[in-house]
Amino acid sequence: METERNPNADTSSRRTAAGGFCVSLLHLGDLAHLAAFYERLTPAVTEHFVPDGFTGPDRLADHLASATDGDAISYGLTSRDGHISGHAFVEPLWDGPPVLGIGLEEHLIGCGLGAELMRAALADCDALALPVVTLTVVKTNLRARSLYLGFGFVARGEATFRRPGDSLYMERRLGGRDGSA
Repeated sequence: METERNPNADTSSRRTAAGGFCVSLLHLGDLAHLAAFYERLTPAVTEHFVPDGFTGPDRLADHLASATDGDAISYGLTSRDGHISGHAFVEPLWDGPPVLGIGLEEHLIGCGLGAELMRAALADCDALALPVVTLTVVKTNLRARSLYLGFGFVARGEATFRRPGDSLYMERRLGGRDGSA
């Protein structure tokens, strides 16, 4: 995969991906495109993705400011014109266990692009030597569960996303695909 480096960071700022997309670090200048991405998500996607309260313009601006300041990781699956079709984020980086979230527009699910977003976000987590990254996944989202297992996440218990016990809490520990240190 071709990579362009951000001269101010040790991690990749832009990677080419399939279908003419790039995996790019997001910053405050991407706010309008990121907000539009969340507005376009279909109910089939939001059933499994979009934490409550994450997608409002103020919350997205705070997230992108945190990413710009190095307190969060934010990658977009972008087209040449800046259109965002997927988002992966990890936050907070320093104040508690980092939580990873990832979502794609419905027509792109199953094309391998989620794995590209995961690879970029987790490479940054590993470069920062974060001891653990967490996530929750809806139990019925078998495709996402399989993706997370392939990246070394291990289910550690039940969690609540929309309804009590509807999700799994998963962790990925630094240094082990099986989640062990």
